[in-house]
Amino acid sequence: MTKDANASAVEQNNDTKPAVNENDVNKTAETGNDTPDSVPYARFNEITKELRSLKESNSKLKEKQESERVAKLEDQNKWQELYTEQQSENKSLKEKLAYHNEMEAKDRESLLMQMSEEHRKIAEDLSTPKLKKYANLMTKNTALRTDKSAPVRGNTLGIKNDADIWEMDKSERSKNWTDVIRHFKKK
Repeated sequence: MTKDANASAVEQNNDTKPAVNENDVNKTAETGNDTPDSVPYARFNEITKELRSLKESNSKLKEKQESERVAKLEDQNKWQELYTEQQSENKSLKEKLAYHNEMEAKDRESLLMQMSEEHRKIAEDLSTPKLKKYANLMTKNTALRTDKSAPVRGNTLGIKNDADIWEMDKSERSKNWTDVIRHFKKK
């Protein structure tokens, strides 16, 4: 075949579809999010995973460097330097522990003071988290005070026997007929 024959074959094959643009593949799912700052979700996930792995490797590297430093100091017989570092760290941790123990003691004391003497004796031996749960249960189970001056349901007239009903005048008896009926249903 000659060049003219090849050219005519290519010209005849012009009805094919154009290639898919790479930018079409990376478009976001939302059509309204076509700003230059938008990032495809797959790329976001990829970057997030990479960031997590870098953070993890960074922390492992720091731990390794610290252990190598300690080993190097031990090899160089710089025990005194290591000892002073450990003592300063120990001192700061003891201060934090004392502070937290003091706060826990105050919390325990305030929780115990809210309880009655009976419940306080029971709760004294509990750990602080269990004491908090117990105190919450005690406040939830506290009964609501109600007005006991008048009954909520039942005999509001004070009917004790049948004679009390017949001693009422007719209008009072008809006005309180549901209580009268209730009295006879109880029998």
